[in-house]
Amino acid sequence: MAISIRAFPLLFLASTAFAEADWSERMKLKNDFRFRTELLDQDSDSTPPNFRQRLRARLGGVFQVNDQVESGLTLASGSDDPTSTNQTLGDGSSTKSFSLDEAFAKWRPSEPWTVTLGKMKNVFYSIGGNQLIWDSDLRPEGVFFKYQSGDIEGVKLTVNGGSSWVVQSSSSSTADESVLLNGLQVIAETEFCESLKFEVGSGIYDYSSLKDHKVIYRAAGNSVTGSGSSATYNSDFQPMELLAGLKSKVLGLPYSVFFNGVKNLKASRDSEGYLLGASLGESRNPGDLSGLVSYRRTEMDSTFGLYSESDFNNGNLGSRGWMGQLTYVLGQNAKLAWTSFWTQTNETTGNRGHRNQLDVSFQF
Repeated sequence: MAISIRAFPLLFLASTAFAEADWSERMKLKNDFRFRTELLDQDSDSTPPNFRQRLRARLGGVFQVNDQVESGLTLASGSDDPTSTNQTLGDGSSTKSFSLDEAFAKWRPSEPWTVTLGKMKNVFYSIGGNQLIWDSDLRPEGVFFKYQSGDIEGVKLTVNGGSSWVVQSSSSSTADESVLLNGLQVIAETEFCESLKFEVGSGIYDYSSLKDHKVIYRAAGNSVTGSGSSATYNSDFQPMELLAGLKSKVLGLPYSVFFNGVKNLKASRDSEGYLLGASLGESRNPGDLSGLVSYRRTEMDSTFGLYSESDFNNGNLGSRGWMGQLTYVLGQNAKLAWTSFWTQTNETTGNRGHRNQLDVSFQF
């Protein structure tokens, strides 16, 4: 059957429309914006209070390649800091950096298994959302897997593991050689009744060849020898963690209490840290109000400091103190949060510091 040449443009437009419909169904965009007003105050005669405003912007998407594979890409504001995507305002209203935050492929070969390749959100679970070991902005680079079992006699099991590049180098020098992070984490969750859940777990994370290695990005409170660009780590790192938590409801409000402890098995001293926390309420619907409070204490080499929380004690281990947070849901996809840190270094006459943050954030 003959087709008029005038019909070809119509066929092309129709095929393009179908392709676009298929593309839009397989592509999911994700975006968020946060504006932060922050005051940092150190109890030191030589450090004046620092008032600043910062923003965080992230733009990304996930594409469903097929029934088993998806691929994602996210760009974010900030610098090359591995645990911060904040951009401080100022500097003559200059243009700001936008960098690669995530680039990954995720493969689900069967129902309980997931394998992720590339630069991704941290696969290791942090109970209560705490950041004792892992800053929430950290994006590991390597290969990771997750196994999630179904209900096995009332217990759900999750296993997370994998390997991430910390430093890649062709040098054979101890101070400059490659560093890999290999980790494994196991978590068990059970329900005693419909409104009472308990979870417990453990993980071990081995960093290869950090002792006598040059400091990576910043010391972040870990013990070092030397200073500046010549500073080297005094210890290797193999932090082992224990975690436990309880979730339930009181007067119809969800609450949780949780514990996270860590010990560096390769450190000869200053090797332990812990965090205790509790939360009340939820932040899902407009008008919801939730609260979170935690206390932590870390010794200098309890874990790899660069990957620990960058806000607590200015991102330095060897400290103790409190964190409190209130979150109010302003409307759909909009939240207001106030966070306060009260910290002190571990020395007998340690420096005290206060950090207050007011965030308004939007997700769309």
